[in-house]
Amino acid sequence: MTPERRLALFGTAEPPPATLSLQAGALTLDLVDGAVGTVTRNGVEILRGIAFLIRDEAWGTPAAELEPLAVETRPDGFRVAWRGRIAVAGAAFAFTARLEGDPDGHLLFAVEGAADADLKTNRAGFVLLHPAGFAGLPVTLHTVDGGRTDAVFPTVISPGQPFFDLRALEVRLDGVGRVTCRMEASLPGDPLGRFETEDQRNWGDASYKTYVGSLLDPWPYVLQAGRPLAQRIGITVEPEAPQARVRSRSAPAAAAVPAPVRLPVFGLGVPHGLDRADPADRDRVAALGLRRLVVEADLRRPGVEGHLRAAAALAARTRADVQVELVTPAASPARTELEAAARLLAAAGLAPESVLVCPAPLLKSYQPVGPWPDIEPLEAWYAAARAAFPGARLGGGMLTNFTELNRKRPDPSGLDFISHTTTAIVHAADDRSVMETLETLPQIAASVAVLWPGLPYRLGPSSIAMRSNPYGATLPENPGWTRMPLADRDPRHRALFGAAWTVGYVAALVPSALEAIALHASHGPLGLGEGARLFPVFHVMAALAEASGREAVALDLPKSLAGLAWRGPAGTTALVANPTAEPADWPFAARPARVLDAASLAPAGADPAWIRAAPTPAPARLDAFAVALVAIG
Repeated sequence: MTPERRLALFGTAEPPPATLSLQAGALTLDLVDGAVGTVTRNGVEILRGIAFLIRDEAWGTPAAELEPLAVETRPDGFRVAWRGRIAVAGAAFAFTARLEGDPDGHLLFAVEGAADADLKTNRAGFVLLHPAGFAGLPVTLHTVDGGRTDAVFPTVISPGQPFFDLRALEVRLDGVGRVTCRMEASLPGDPLGRFETEDQRNWGDASYKTYVGSLLDPWPYVLQAGRPLAQRIGITVEPEAPQARVRSRSAPAAAAVPAPVRLPVFGLGVPHGLDRADPADRDRVAALGLRRLVVEADLRRPGVEGHLRAAAALAARTRADVQVELVTPAASPARTELEAAARLLAAAGLAPESVLVCPAPLLKSYQPVGPWPDIEPLEAWYAAARAAFPGARLGGGMLTNFTELNRKRPDPSGLDFISHTTTAIVHAADDRSVMETLETLPQIAASVAVLWPGLPYRLGPSSIAMRSNPYGATLPENPGWTRMPLADRDPRHRALFGAAWTVGYVAALVPSALEAIALHASHGPLGLGEGARLFPVFHVMAALAEASGREAVALDLPKSLAGLAWRGPAGTTALVANPTAEPADWPFAARPARVLDAASLAPAGADPAWIRAAPTPAPARLDAFAVALVAIG
């Protein structure tokens, strides 16, 4: 792939990391940058990944510098060995690793190493990812004290850790048999090397994660200079008779979806600094025709008055409803702060359709068991907001991930809707993991429906990159626009990947009948263009503006595609994306379409009305990460 094509697809000329595909009998896996990707047996996924990592005090994950791999392959197995180094805040952890597979279904991943200076870390060692499709699957837990317990992978997303003190996990899978993951480790302060499992779907990841150490123990902790650390993961597969297998992967039961389903009202985030944004950014927003703006209003920020006045002017220009994300300092009583907020918005000329209030201390994440900030309960803030904004709808929830909402569940009494946001790069930023986050969206929506039945659900503003960091002091800066977890920007947002991801995001949630979805931002690194250039995602948002609130139409697509369809005044329209890096068959090749792909990037990047222009003959296949708008009836 040429650098120019990589730039069109991914927003960066940096090539994706090299993948080494390995096989041992019926066992297959990929090795990428020293981490194991999806592991399958007989074509059935048994693990989503295994990685050895060091996380810093802000939960950042520095990349390992790896020496060349020593690879031995044979028809019935493989052995791979390598050396590496992970630099963390003035120290470095040097290690050796080996990965071995044999035809009997055994897989071993072992690491040994030591830090060259005292190294502070929040986590040091192995993590295993179990597919989100394991929801409802029975599992046998083997604990460090020799105990054995039967449990189930949670269906409704668990706010805390469902499994503790683990030495091994054992599941039975149709077409595979009994799969056992045995984990051995030692850590400072934990010679037994306990593992525990968290429900990583909270953060949008399509997985459950089992990791070394416990979040209930103090962190960060120190890896002492020169002290050896050794860990290993062993996977065994034992075939069983079909009648002995147990299989259950039911998703959380969502509330009944009304028929006919209406698409959400689509909106756009308006982060702070709108008054200082390029006028071209405001022009882009006006050209979209979106019906909702979600305006950030952090009362702690200097210059918030100018930002709010600019937001009021943009709302008047676009005739869009305004939802205000109101962040209050929580330094005074709720009533005092919300009355002051109402006066501030009124002075700016901003009359919100809805208000979602969040005391500033709750922008950070806490374990379900706490300790929590010593502030008035959420219900007091909601009551004060209702009194201060009597004409606005009142939202409850968090301005961060579902994680924080799930751990601080508001009482629905008196609320008009529930809300949170998502991001795609909390734990991993490789292309596959980012697209896999779309798998989890229906499970998050179903969990919301179970926890707050009947309460309207609004989501966003969401994007690939992060708006804020609930897990550290600040967002890690990413000035080079690289693939980087927890970052404030992501190169794929500016490319075809970001457009396809956006279509997939909405398509995954259509059956859940959300009231509103907000995506991306009016300006800044999550914006829709730069200078005179439009990003591909601009045209997706323009198409969603046309679809906003329309009646949804069922769309039967190949598994390689994602899309949605709606009934409008001129008939039925579909918005379809290829969310993969390979061309895909296109079922509407006989119909004219507007196709946004590498070939059309230049004209689309210069014309705000490009997506609304007359369709042209469609290709037989959709190129990698291409998006098509087509009339289908």
